[in-house]
Amino acid sequence: MKRIQALNSLLIAIAFNTVMATALSLAIGINPLIPILALNIVSLRFGKKEELTNILRVGLNKEIWISDIKEGFYPDTSFLSSAENWDMWVENDKINLAEAGADPDVLINNTSFPIAVADRTDTPISVELDMFDTKNTRLRNAELIELAYDKRNSVINGHKNALLHKFAQKAIHAFAPTSNGIYTPVLNREAENAFKFSDIIDLQLKYNEMDAPDDRILVLSPKHQAALAKEDLSLYKAIMAQKGELLYGFKIFTYSKMPFYTKATGQKLAFGTAVNPANDAVASVAFCASEVMRAVGTVDMFAELKSPTERADIIGFQMRGIALPIRNKTIGAIIQ
Repeated sequence: MKRIQALNSLLIAIAFNTVMATALSLAIGINPLIPILALNIVSLRFGKKEELTNILRVGLNKEIWISDIKEGFYPDTSFLSSAENWDMWVENDKINLAEAGADPDVLINNTSFPIAVADRTDTPISVELDMFDTKNTRLRNAELIELAYDKRNSVINGHKNALLHKFAQKAIHAFAPTSNGIYTPVLNREAENAFKFSDIIDLQLKYNEMDAPDDRILVLSPKHQAALAKEDLSLYKAIMAQKGELLYGFKIFTYSKMPFYTKATGQKLAFGTAVNPANDAVASVAFCASEVMRAVGTVDMFAELKSPTERADIIGFQMRGIALPIRNKTIGAIIQ
């Protein structure tokens, strides 16, 4: 509203200057275009700069800042880039799904009729997106930063990286199975001295036994990645140099904030639980890209300009999003 009022004032001033310049030019018999341009330029040049600034820019253009947050949110080097994108299914920051009922039995060489009929009962599920808030940043002259792309981009990258890091941390924890199962293999290798290439071969066997699809992803913890390099540096370098190539059927990513499991039970620790190095071990996590999803909903920006208490401008961002296994199948982990 303030921007509109200020713009109206500017237009009225320009119209007034134009009328006066036209009248002057007619009185002295010259082309009115030159006086019109001259009077308006002088008015803008020597007018009150603060009023002119308020006319042209009142508050921050949130759309500019938010679009910078959204653009290229998932880097190609992130494991999240492989997950199914379910942004289109988000409605009011929720995803409404249905858990499919049991598949039908298959008869071989059947001679008994009529064939039995069974209903399939799907269970509706409503998933509400998590809320991620960045801590506020204190800025001087946020309005001027908005006009300078490099400066604005620097501020935006700080908030974008913080959101992505926390979102990825929550996602990889969700992609990791809670415990060992037929379709959720958790290989406990605590008896070994170090993580080995043979552990990945054993995980490949588990995925082959459950007929998992070929879009297999393995996210290594830095500790496990270093162990592989120590075991066979030449093999490790050859694998890492071949981007896009598979290691025993898995496309490899690395991430620093991996989930932890209790060594004795093989149970995954709840997200945010304090880790006890004596009892808990870090995991590398595997999943099939077609069996996990990610979704981002509303992204909003909060700004307070010219805060009287901070003597500065304050901005922060809020993002709604979630990442989950779709059916809790073909997700696995190696503990060591």
